[in-house]
Amino acid sequence: MSTLHPALSIPGNFTGTTIRHEKQSGLPVTVTRHHPAGDVGYGGAHVTVVHGDDDTLYGYTRQTVGFTADAMPTPRDAEQVAREFLRDLDPDLAAGLTVQWIDRHDETITTATGERETVSGMKVKTRHSSGLYTWVIVGTGNRIITYERDIEWNSSHSRRNTAMWLHDAWVTARDAGGPELGGLHAPLDA
Repeated sequence: MSTLHPALSIPGNFTGTTIRHEKQSGLPVTVTRHHPAGDVGYGGAHVTVVHGDDDTLYGYTRQTVGFTADAMPTPRDAEQVAREFLRDLDPDLAAGLTVQWIDRHDETITTATGERETVSGMKVKTRHSSGLYTWVIVGTGNRIITYERDIEWNSSHSRRNTAMWLHDAWVTARDAGGPELGGLHAPLDA
């Protein structure tokens, strides 16, 4: 697996790893999921990373406790952190991005004790001059919770076309062989 950007991390107690070789928008990607030892189920704490075969980092999410709503950055701070991260990660990508909006974003995970925890951050959604979307979610301590790039939106179906490898509900629906989640969670081109 490729090394992560210094602003991204995997907790030291996350020893489990699952590796999948998949496609994203027709390109081969490696999806690596890290989780606490003994907790391989979906819906709980995890760090998932999506790298292209060309070493492009397409996605990262750190769904862990500690990203609380009371310690979120301001929209201005979140935008500054996101811009600095994107410029450092890929200056060419960053140069073509325009901020669309900034707002709170929440995800929910289940802890090892069965409690539901909310992972909160400030989402900075951008659109590239190519028409693809990129976003960064910044949480407590200005740490990056989630990053996704090159997301294709299908306006006529009001959903994204790009596979959702960072999202447990989408992955489990897909793996179960049933219909993928509807609405925003149903990419047309996995």
